[in-house]
Amino acid sequence: MRDASRPRRRSWNLDEWGLRWKVLAVLAVPLIVAMVLGSMRVLNAYNESNRLSAAADHVARVPAAVQLEAAAGTVIGGQESNTVTDADIAQLKTRIDEANTAASGSDAIPEVSAALRRMTASAQKVVDGGKNVAQDLAAMSTLQHQIQADSVVAVEATVKPIEDNDVVSTKTQLVDALTAQARLFDEVTAGIVILRNPKDPGLELSTASAAERALVDSLARDYPKDDASIADLYKGLDSRAQLISQGQASGQFPLLELRESLLASLSTYADLISIATKSIISTVNDRADSAKTAVYRDAAISLGTLLLALALAYLVARSLLSPLRRLRRGALQVAEYDLPDAVERIKAGESIDDFEFAQVPVHTSEEIGQVARAVDDIHGQAIRLAGEQAHLRLQINDMFETLARRTKTLVDHQLRLIEDMEYSEKDPKLLDSLFRLDHVAARMRRNGDNLLILAGTRVRRAKSAPVNLVDVLRAAVSEVEDYRRVKIGATPDIALSGGAARDVAHLVAELLDNALRASPPSSDVTFSYANTGQGGTVLEVADRGIGIPPDEMAMINDRLEMGAEVSPDTARRMGLFVVSKLAERHGMRVRLRPTFDAAREPGVTVSVHIPDSLIVAAHAEPGANVFADATEVVEQSAPTQVVPQVPTGGAAPAAAGTLGALPQRRPGTTDVPQRQAAAPSIPQRQPVPQRQPIPQRQPAAPAAASASATGLVASGLPQRQPGSALPSQQRAAADARPVSSGTPIGDAIAAAQAAGTPVAESLPSRRSAAAQPDSDVARHRYRTNPVKTASFFQSRIDRPDPPIFAELSSNWLDDPAQMPRHGGAWESAGDDGWDAARRAAQVPVDARTGTGLPVRQPGNRLVPGGVGAAAEPKAASTRGRDPDAIRANLSRHQQGVRNGRALRTTDTTDEGQR
Repeated sequence: MRDASRPRRRSWNLDEWGLRWKVLAVLAVPLIVAMVLGSMRVLNAYNESNRLSAAADHVARVPAAVQLEAAAGTVIGGQESNTVTDADIAQLKTRIDEANTAASGSDAIPEVSAALRRMTASAQKVVDGGKNVAQDLAAMSTLQHQIQADSVVAVEATVKPIEDNDVVSTKTQLVDALTAQARLFDEVTAGIVILRNPKDPGLELSTASAAERALVDSLARDYPKDDASIADLYKGLDSRAQLISQGQASGQFPLLELRESLLASLSTYADLISIATKSIISTVNDRADSAKTAVYRDAAISLGTLLLALALAYLVARSLLSPLRRLRRGALQVAEYDLPDAVERIKAGESIDDFEFAQVPVHTSEEIGQVARAVDDIHGQAIRLAGEQAHLRLQINDMFETLARRTKTLVDHQLRLIEDMEYSEKDPKLLDSLFRLDHVAARMRRNGDNLLILAGTRVRRAKSAPVNLVDVLRAAVSEVEDYRRVKIGATPDIALSGGAARDVAHLVAELLDNALRASPPSSDVTFSYANTGQGGTVLEVADRGIGIPPDEMAMINDRLEMGAEVSPDTARRMGLFVVSKLAERHGMRVRLRPTFDAAREPGVTVSVHIPDSLIVAAHAEPGANVFADATEVVEQSAPTQVVPQVPTGGAAPAAAGTLGALPQRRPGTTDVPQRQAAAPSIPQRQPVPQRQPIPQRQPAAPAAASASATGLVASGLPQRQPGSALPSQQRAAADARPVSSGTPIGDAIAAAQAAGTPVAESLPSRRSAAAQPDSDVARHRYRTNPVKTASFFQSRIDRPDPPIFAELSSNWLDDPAQMPRHGGAWESAGDDGWDAARRAAQVPVDARTGTGLPVRQPGNRLVPGGVGAAAEPKAASTRGRDPDAIRANLSRHQQGVRNGRALRTTDTTDEGQR
């Protein structure tokens, strides 16, 4: 009784076939193909046999044409010499009947039939002449030539379909013999002419003999050198040539000897033609018989081979079925279940010593059993290799991480040394070289970050405040060597979260580095920005370089979209790998497209979509210090013998009471210095005569704390504070800059005090060094302040058009050689204070932390002494001021403050540092 729960088996369903029938079905396909091919071969051999048989039938017509030509020549010669007999005419009639029979056959070749009919027509004209003596020898010669030419056409048309070398060679012999025989008939005609006209010089006879010799030479090439027939022909030619020479010399031609020589040569030609004709017929018949034999042989071999293949296939399939089923089942089990499960367990951290796997259930010693053992070995080797690869991957990742972190530590130390050299260097050329070396070292540290990303390790970073986008881009620009060509432009007023700002800067630095390398040195790399409708911001980096081929660009976009994977191509495309990893880490999208559609150098534009989740509101307070967790003490050295002056066109700093970034003036917006003030503005002062003594510095006092924080002393010189934290110092240093008019700030302060304007209270107070946390790396502390980035982003040798932040560069970072001077060098007692400050700043570091950072003690680098009250100015030096001029000056100053507030940017945070 059939189980109703089981599906009914259908014979036409291939999935329900057993393995035996499937193997037989697979074997049946090549067997059927072999049978078809064998049958086609047998059929081709059969067709070839039929073709050769038909050719043999066609060749049988060749003797009719040859014999007709010979009989017609005999009768024509007899009619010309009056020696024709009735037997000759009767034989010619017989040959005409045979030719008509051959031409009228149903299987005759049309060209051969036409040639035979032309020959019979010409031969009939000869028969019609009977035994009469031919009077017109030229007409009879023409008739003979026509019959000979038609015989050659018939022979060639008959043999042409036969592709056999022997047949073709024999056909050539036959045609050459017929042609040479025709020249022999010309000699007979010429002899008859001499017979009728004994005074004939015999020119036609000698010409015909020469033509025959040429044809005999061609005929001799088709025969062996020692062929008797060819020798007889040459013998006859020599004999006739001698007789013709004697006749031409004596005027009496030996016609009887000539006739005997001609008859002998005619007999030789007849033998050659007969032999060639029989050879063609026999050769073609032999080929036809061989083809028929090959047909039967090929048919027998094909049939026997197919039967043997069927039997062998059946036996082999029968011996393979049982072990093959077990092998297939075991291999699929290993490939689909056991091995993937083992790999996942190894990835999860399980040791390979705990693995045990079942072998394939085939235990025979023949090949299938050996394959089963090989599958088991492969299974074991795959598990072992997976374990080794996992262990090696961990070791390589650890090695990469260790080497990268060591490299970063060494590069950080190198950068600190370079910074110390930059702060103490006064030569503009050497300082420019140090800046370039600084950029190269920064690129080296970025390469270390790339290795960390390659190892799959995140850079350990402390949480920090959001960073403005402009500061992120500045940090990225500081990572490239050819930074002067980068144009940031007007950035949107947004900020990035502290956790993503550093990675975004790293990503943009990689894009900038590639754009600068792939574009001409005379071109710029520009930024552009746009807001998306779904939220987020699109940042684009465009260059005018050689571009990327469309196929390669499509491949790069696919990799950026699918995510980076470590491959042999990763080392060559490290930048692409890093960009893809960083974009994947923060959910950003990076795409490439040509900058110009139709250009010889289309360039590349890289679009970076920053999602809304990474964007936070811009800092509401311009003085907010976003790098408060990464500030370090800035060791500064004081200039000597030169009074700091502001370069022409420089801008004044921002509000004295803030710690954020200074407002930046766009070139050309106003020609008035800008200052953001929290208290009444400080008026400009008039130059002080050099004969006026400079106030001396006094030991520091608590009451002067706020004044010293501003970076100003009573003399108007900028006061540097060694050991103070950077963010506070940036604003203080910025506020200490003199105005662009060149008026010393000391007189301005004195004038403001005389007018009752508070000065020190309006300036920010300096944070204590102890309140500032140490930064991991001392990276150009002044570069985090837009006030001081001008000296970083442009060369001191050849100044290009200053960018927006160059307007706010601090006076103590400007090159003294390029600053306006008010006379020759001078010395004063105030230089002792500067020397003391320098000595305090150069105090060696006694202890360092575990990461290599110096341990600083608050107050150990303070300048001995203090700043006392400024000396009362002499009455003679006091000058009256025009109230209208002061009012106009303050109005321009207030307008500059408004413009600065509109364009101000915040200080970069630790996320923006390199």
